[in-house]
Amino acid sequence: ENNRFPVVGKQYAQLIPSGPGFGRASIHQVLLTAIYEAKYSLILTTPYFVPDESLLAALQVAALRGVDVKIIVPAKNDSFMVKYASRAFFEELLTSGVKIYKFHGGLLHTKSIVVDKKVALIGTVNLDIRSFWLNFEMTMLIDNSEFAGELLTTQMHYLLQSKQLTLNEWSKRNYFKKLLESTVYLFSPLL
Repeated sequence: ENNRFPVVGKQYAQLIPSGPGFGRASIHQVLLTAIYEAKYSLILTTPYFVPDESLLAALQVAALRGVDVKIIVPAKNDSFMVKYASRAFFEELLTSGVKIYKFHGGLLHTKSIVVDKKVALIGTVNLDIRSFWLNFEMTMLIDNSEFAGELLTTQMHYLLQSKQLTLNEWSKRNYFKKLLESTVYLFSPLL
């Protein structure tokens, strides 16, 4: 029998592993491709946001070419190091037009991305270096506008409980915080 694994339903889905032993062709590459493929909208939710240079550049380029890029992160983070390391990237992102929202509705554990309201990525992977290369993680890529729409609705509920961070507001933070962010940033490859 040729068709031992028939396609069931309307979803095109792929489970993508990441971690030691999976090489570069993993979730990191899929994320970069998704960001570069985005034509008009990109919404990301993540509890931990410590991108590497390639992911940071992809998000900046997307915003600069007119994609509406929104990143939702928790207002409060349970990791002091991650909190300040992620903030080291905020100014570069805000300057390039990326919109950053701080979620105030409790703990934010959802790790999700919706691209152009039709492709969704959801799973265990945080947008940080440790999740890409050190931790064993799983992400589901679903190419289905109905599913993406449902996930987008969840993300919109997060946005309603979030406060947008402006570049003007961000640039007014005190010198000590800027110094702390820069110092912790040096350790970002280890986080």
